[in-house]
Order: sequence, then structure tokens, then C-alpha cells
Amino acid sequence: MIACRASRSFKAAATYRQFSSSVLEDFPGAPSTSFYTPAVKPTSTTTTSSGLKITSSPNATSSSVTLTFPAGSASETASQTGAAHASKFLNFASTACGTSTVAHVHALENAGCTTFHSHGRTSSMVGFTGSPEAAHDGSVLGILVKESAYAKWDVRDAIKYAKIESAENDTDTYGYLSSAIFAAGYGAHTPMGKPSDYSSESGCNFDGIKEWRSNAYTTNGAHLCATGIADHSAFVKSVEAAFAGANTKAIDTGAVGGYTGGESRFQGGSDGAHVAMAFDGSGVSAGERMVIKSFLEGQFGKEFSAEGFESDGLVGLVGFSKGEEGGALVDAMSKAFEALGKGGSDGAIESAIKSAKADLAFDYGGSSRGEAKALSLGLGGGIESSAGSFKTAGGLVLKSGVSVASIGDIGSVPFWGTLKTRF
Repeated sequence: MIACRASRSFKAAATYRQFSSSVLEDFPGAPSTSFYTPAVKPTSTTTTSSGLKITSSPNATSSSVTLTFPAGSASETASQTGAAHASKFLNFASTACGTSTVAHVHALENAGCTTFHSHGRTSSMVGFTGSPEAAHDGSVLGILVKESAYAKWDVRDAIKYAKIESAENDTDTYGYLSSAIFAAGYGAHTPMGKPSDYSSESGCNFDGIKEWRSNAYTTNGAHLCATGIADHSAFVKSVEAAFAGANTKAIDTGAVGGYTGGESRFQGGSDGAHVAMAFDGSGVSAGERMVIKSFLEGQFGKEFSAEGFESDGLVGLVGFSKGEEGGALVDAMSKAFEALGKGGSDGAIESAIKSAKADLAFDYGGSSRGEAKALSLGLGGGIESSAGSFKTAGGLVLKSGVSVASIGDIGSVPFWGTLKTRF
């Protein structure tokens, strides 16, 4: 989903949460109340013979392990619609080897672990946070890749939970825009443009979920990331032993289709005009997309409420105004993108890079799990950007063509045919 933080001032405040380290130096046993972290040590990466990429970092006192599969809702066939969403609720459920959901829960709880999972259009992720010892524990690691038993009650519950989550997103304005901007950019009926959530009307059945998951949840091409790992070689050996029986067949993500740019409009459903404008950023790195997002926020005026976003390759702005000011809101957004096209001043670029690094620290650096997520995005070493690379990335993004999604009182919001002539 497109995430809009509360305010620009709240985000800026995050950069000042690094309290003096003197307390920690004088009282090394005292609990930290800030984002203070020791000097960053380099990460290590190994690719196994089965095609699994393993990245570890020693930069945490606890361990978070994330396993990201390069398949999401965009790799679903028509008979598998919603499988990526429902499938995440089968993680840690009963497995084909006979281990029950309750046994998995007990094993994870006994190891002091908490679990998490997510799905998107281009990837699916499962993981846990616990002690470094748990990260090396084969009985815990192995749960991540155990083949599901597809017990009828587990699948039934997975579908139920997916429907509940989907219904919650459908009632949220920004949940709608999150889906609509992809429909605009790729076409509503294409793999990337269709909704990524399970649909009560068109969601797949038991067979569709099993078929999709058995193809997508393979370690061949997957990326395992872990924090709090002091000995990378030992960790790799633990993973290889725990994953010995995992699915390793080559993954088939299917033809997801290309970005074209376009429009999605819905009159009504909300007071005021809610608008998202985006371009395709899949051709540049995740770090450059974060810098572009920050640059767009910096170029946007204070007359309207707007935030930058980047999701599954798209990067842009989402904003709100009174209905009669929808056109002015879009004009303000357009000016921010036009500034990106001009390259921006060195000062603006430097500010955007600093802001992106602050966002990285705030979004991912405050926890072991956040750092593991950053590793999975290729940002373990931080954001590496310069004025030259930023301008190149910005030019590539703008060449893709604009997409716009809007909902509410949008009579004054220009149509896509008008907007595309501006870029």
C-alpha cells in the first residue's frame, strides 16, 4: 500500500532522534532510548548451488531473518487470482512432513521468535525475529521452507484472513489509490495492474493456491537476509542444512507485461480530491527511487498535503485537496516532476539524498527487522547516490510516462490526455 506519514515535521523530527552517545559510553549497560548504532560493519553475501542468495549482517544484537521469493500477485494466472495474498497466511501452518500449526507455534515461541510475512506484486516474504542462536537453529530456519500440507482448514482460514484484510484495504482511500495507480500504469487487467489482494468475487480456490505456491515458494532465485550474524560462513552452513529438503525448482514468474502509463478515475467515495501521480522507476535502484521520492517531496509546495511514495517499482506523489482545488493540486505535483526533469540544483539533490538516508534509517534502521528488510532491497550498505547518478535516474524515470489515479470530488482534476503532454 501507499504509505502516507502524518506530517513533514514528524518525518523531519526522526533525523534528530540520535541522542548523545555519552550516556552509553559512561553507562554501557543502560538501555538505549535512541537510534544510536555502533559503527556499521560490512555485510556478506553467498549464493548457494541451489540458487539461494544469502546475505548477512553483524550489525544488530538480535537477529531477523527474511526469506524473499521473487514472485507475487503479478505471477498469478487467471485461475490463481489472489493466491499470493492467501498464501502468506499458510506460512507457519501445517506442513507435508506432518508437523502441525500448533507445533510450529510452540517451536517458534520456545525459541523466543516473533514471525511476520508480506506479499506484493513482484515478491513474497516470510521471516522471524529472535536471538542469533535462533537464526542458526535448523529446526527454526527450516520452518520457513517446509512444504505446506494444504490442510483444508488451513486453506479455509487463509482465504478468510485474506478476505478480511482485503475488505479493510477496500474501505481506505489510500488503499484504493495504491491499487488504482498500478491499474493506471499497467492496465487494469494485466498481471501488474490487477489488484494484488484476494477478491471475494474472483479469488481462487484450494487448487489455485496450491498450484501458485508450489511454483512461487522455491529457494531457487530467493533471497535470505539475516541480521545479528557474527559468522557468515557458519550461518550459510546452518541454512544449507536446514533447507536441504526445500523446493529448488526454477521459478516461473510468467509474463507480467510492461508499463504504459495511463489513468484511473473514480468520482465520489470521498470528500475532496485524492490524487496519485507516478512514473515507472523499475529501471533504477531502490536507493535512487528513495532519493527521487525525497526530491519530489522537497519540490512540492506547502499549499497542499502530499507525500512521496515508491512501491513495486513505481515512484511518485500522492496528495489531497478540496474538490475545487484538484486542478491546482495536480499543477503543484506536475511542477515537482518538472523540477526532476530539469535535474534540480546541487543543493536540492544533496538535501534529497540526506532526506532519503534519514528515511532509510527511520523506516529500516530502528530495528533488526528493519535492517533485514533493507538488506533484501540491496540497501545494506546504505544509499549510494550522487548528483550525476540522480539526474540520470530521474531522466530514465520520467521517460516512462505519467500515470494518474484519483478518487473523490475530482471534477477539476485534469485527464491523463492533458497531463501526459506536460512531460
